[in-house]
Amino acid sequence: MLAALLWLAPGGLAAQAVVELEAGGTSLYDSYGLAAHLYTSRLDGWIGVGVQGGDFVFGAAVQTSFNQDSLRIGSDVLVERYPTDIFSFGVNILSQNVRYTLVRPRTYVTVLAGSAAAINNSQFFQAYQFSAPFAALTIRQLVAPRVVLGFNGVFAERQSALASAAWQPQPNLALATIGGIGSGKAYGAISAAFQVRSFSIRGSYVAQATGFRRADLPFPLQTEPDKENIQVEWEPWSEILVGAARQNFLQDSSGTSLPITASGNSFYASARRFGFRAQAGLYDSESEGIGNVSNYFALGRSFGRWLDVEAYLLQSRPSVGAASSTPIVNLRERIFPRLTLL
Repeated sequence: MLAALLWLAPGGLAAQAVVELEAGGTSLYDSYGLAAHLYTSRLDGWIGVGVQGGDFVFGAAVQTSFNQDSLRIGSDVLVERYPTDIFSFGVNILSQNVRYTLVRPRTYVTVLAGSAAAINNSQFFQAYQFSAPFAALTIRQLVAPRVVLGFNGVFAERQSALASAAWQPQPNLALATIGGIGSGKAYGAISAAFQVRSFSIRGSYVAQATGFRRADLPFPLQTEPDKENIQVEWEPWSEILVGAARQNFLQDSSGTSLPITASGNSFYASARRFGFRAQAGLYDSESEGIGNVSNYFALGRSFGRWLDVEAYLLQSRPSVGAASSTPIVNLRERIFPRLTLL
């Protein structure tokens, strides 16, 4: 594989190439291995080998560029994120694939084909295992100075195909919408974000059919924003921030049980004054008929360049079970300019 990395490097291995080696193990996951990374001006890649739970595992990837375009072969992460995801980071799908990304002044296209994978639990190297074959296509096209049309498609046993539009009529106002199917189930969402001086508001509404998944592939259980979501923040002075939010979530990723829904209302504030940092918040949540009211208080301060102290108090009052309080104290001490203890 290392020979393949060198062969793909345009013009051979440049003088400024960097090779990085790392190795280690963890008894927590019974995982031991090593990895080699190669970096050049137009190519980077890595190889990882090790033993996981008594089994030999292997992973590798190489990426090279052609002007603005790029080609990647091997271990990769497909991020399925929609323009309406102002309360979500989307989902990450680990895979072994071949990916080509085309970038033009008004066009962005990513096409890939491969197999979804499970990641190896080790901080020292990565090794994926093939699981479910799939292909994916992502398109973003600028059709007007402030209008972007898009398409997200994941083609597996069940198909996902969603068309989107994002519009920014004013510099401080952004609107987006998306609709289609995810794993064969209907999905639609709209979102808006507005900010003026010290005031901002974000909101979205999501309608999704039971069984919706962004891709019919294995990936870690993650929640989806559902129904109405809104967040308002106000900064009356540069040192003070207050906010409130209403959020709804749905977890239907496992496909083995009924969806789990949750909702929450939060109120929070933070302040910075005389070197102190203070935070406080109140959160009222409900899921599957069980409610919980929790609050937190935090106070922190830096003492010169060498010591920072933060103290938290977290309190939880569930409708079922006993209340609990959790104090946390963090101390950060800078021993040398490049050595810090936590």
